[in-house]
Amino acid sequence: MKYFLTPALLITFLLITQSSVAQDNVFDSLSNEIKIAKEPEEKVKQYQRLITYLINNNDPRVESYCNELYDYASKNNSKHGMALAVDDIGVSLINQSGDLEKAIMNFEEAKSLYLSEGKVSDAVRSMLNIGVAYERMGKFDLEGQVYEEAVKIAEASGDKDALHRAYAAMGKALGYAGKIDEAMMYFDKAAEILEELDQPFQKAQLLYTKGQIQSQFDPKSALITVEEADRIATELNETYFRLYVRNLLSNIYQRLGEYEKAITITGERLTDAIKFNDKVQILTCYNDLGIFYSNLGDDEMAMRQYNSALSLLDSLEFPMGRMITLGNLGKHYRSMGNCDSALVVFSESMALADSIGAATIKLDLWNEVGFCSLDKGELEKAKEYFEQTLVLNQGQDPSKDQYANLGLGRYHLAKGDYRRAIEYLRPAYNYAVEGSELVLQKDASAFLAECYKGIGAYKDALNWTETFMAASDSLRDEENLRKLTTSKLTAEFDREKEILALQQAQNEALLKAETQQTRTVAIAIGALALLGFGFFWNARRQNKVIATQNQQLEQLNRTKDRIFSIIGHDLRKPAIAFRGITQKVNYLLKKKDYETLERLGNEIEKDALSLNQLTDNLLSWALTQKDVMPYNPKAIEVAPLVEEQLSIFEKIAAEKNIILSAEIPVGLSVFADENALRAIIRNLVDNALKYTPEGGSVQIVAEESDEGGKIVVNDTGIGMPEEILHDIFLLKDGKSQQGTSGEKGTGLGLHLVHELVHLNKGEIKVASQLNKGTKFEILMPRQTQVA
Repeated sequence: MKYFLTPALLITFLLITQSSVAQDNVFDSLSNEIKIAKEPEEKVKQYQRLITYLINNNDPRVESYCNELYDYASKNNSKHGMALAVDDIGVSLINQSGDLEKAIMNFEEAKSLYLSEGKVSDAVRSMLNIGVAYERMGKFDLEGQVYEEAVKIAEASGDKDALHRAYAAMGKALGYAGKIDEAMMYFDKAAEILEELDQPFQKAQLLYTKGQIQSQFDPKSALITVEEADRIATELNETYFRLYVRNLLSNIYQRLGEYEKAITITGERLTDAIKFNDKVQILTCYNDLGIFYSNLGDDEMAMRQYNSALSLLDSLEFPMGRMITLGNLGKHYRSMGNCDSALVVFSESMALADSIGAATIKLDLWNEVGFCSLDKGELEKAKEYFEQTLVLNQGQDPSKDQYANLGLGRYHLAKGDYRRAIEYLRPAYNYAVEGSELVLQKDASAFLAECYKGIGAYKDALNWTETFMAASDSLRDEENLRKLTTSKLTAEFDREKEILALQQAQNEALLKAETQQTRTVAIAIGALALLGFGFFWNARRQNKVIATQNQQLEQLNRTKDRIFSIIGHDLRKPAIAFRGITQKVNYLLKKKDYETLERLGNEIEKDALSLNQLTDNLLSWALTQKDVMPYNPKAIEVAPLVEEQLSIFEKIAAEKNIILSAEIPVGLSVFADENALRAIIRNLVDNALKYTPEGGSVQIVAEESDEGGKIVVNDTGIGMPEEILHDIFLLKDGKSQQGTSGEKGTGLGLHLVHELVHLNKGEIKVASQLNKGTKFEILMPRQTQVA
């Protein structure tokens, strides 16, 4: 994989290199304090200061100094020192994503040692760390049990410091389990205790934790909570803690769609993280910026952030950081439609999750892998991942459950099990509406429309199509707002990085000031000339854009008028034929006029087929206009599908005495969406029969070619003149002719054929001669060509 050295990353390494000397000085100073200390209590205290410093800097020497402290404390019978040592080893293992089982054993030992000394608050802190380890392992039931035990111990002791910590942890666990009311109750209990204790920093920490939960279901309330935490931390000058508070703030702003604020805050965090030499926070900033720019659709800026993160990871022994970064990069690849690259990095990320026992992170990726597998046509593999998500998640994160339901809905839709698909898609849609998740609303309603169409419930299908269109319009408005700010944000973020770089190079710049001044004047003159040309060119470009938009608007109006014409006349005519049908049948039965009754039955069947065909086409056309026509390509054998479609028209062909035939080689297959290919064949056959007179023929032939699978529909019909042939695939008035038996043509069918062929990456050609017939030739890709 190729990584790029961005300006920000270069600055990061410059600052980190400069601060490394100071870092060594701090280490030497703290080490010296240990040597100077005489009393065991003072020496333990100095060991603790050094170990805390090493933990904060992700220094690999942590465990070595913890073992040194443990040996010293045990020789001097200091249980408190022993407890601190094993406790800090556990904290280091969690921070470095090491052996979590070993971390739990250390915390358990620390808890016992603290309790034997009567230090309930420290014991509860160790228990809460055990809960964190269980959370990382995905063992949510054990996490909850540990917190319940911590609450009982704290309540029994009456230790208020232990109580507020236990209540806060319990609130967080309940919040992530979806038990919001109970979670808020525990947060309120913790807040009351902190008011009594007058502990503003602990209050800020509690607000931060509460905001984490609120951000999952009520980002507006979370914003108020976390801004209060940031205000308190600012007053207390807790700059380092503010890195984490602002991390949460930026993510809340992103959820609210305020990307400018999210990116501005993250840029400030990155600057502070570099000053603190906190490589983990620097890495977090790059990941957050990658996510923000990906959501804004700025793929280049997103990749710059992820490449910076990966390059920084090359200097860190931080498997969890690499695992999370690769997971985010995989999601970005999937958003770009690059499923192959996404699966590669997802696989590496999940392997790291297995190696460190981080089941929750792995869970976060299963849905992503499932959707990639669906896009690649690997249906059974996709189903397995979605089902695993539902089993392991256990309802902890409703969003994961509902995206898994969306995936399973798509799976059953692709398998043709429409009713089962609806069972999964409806809950996903309901969740999306409750949480204003527009992307999930759009996807779920599009697939529900396809399901209801599949079972013949066309009214419901049209309703879901309208729902989908409304969600798409809302999403498009939101995306337009994002696009309005993305170029501004990119420029501002680059400018901030340039300012930081200039500050680092200030001395060098001063030495070259005179030379630079001359160059600046020359550049300014050139810039003014370019600016004048830029305004001129931009004005011309805008005029061209406006002219193009006017043409597009005129075309849209013509299309709209044509669709209304189809709905008002062509759709209405066959529907009217069913009015009073019961009375007509009863009347003919009483008169025993079976000949007229049979003729009426044939007419009804013909009108029903026409109505079904037109409704199908209208629904499919609506989906293609919104660029969400379901597209689930796979290898399809052509012969059975063609035979199935021809059987629909056997009766009509017999009535017109038309020979309907097919010559398809056994085993010939193409790579396409099955429903789309059905619609293509159905519309071409319908068109051929409509314009072929009695005694004629309609034939479908297919063959393998170098370019792909070729399917040809030939008829011996009336043919078309050149002026009609030229615009045959456009949807406009004056193009359609009456059929040979007075059938009405709408032009929608051939327009839809053209759209569906291109959706499936195929080609279509038409040739026709008046009074001799017409030939439609479609070329569909093989699977090897698409992959």
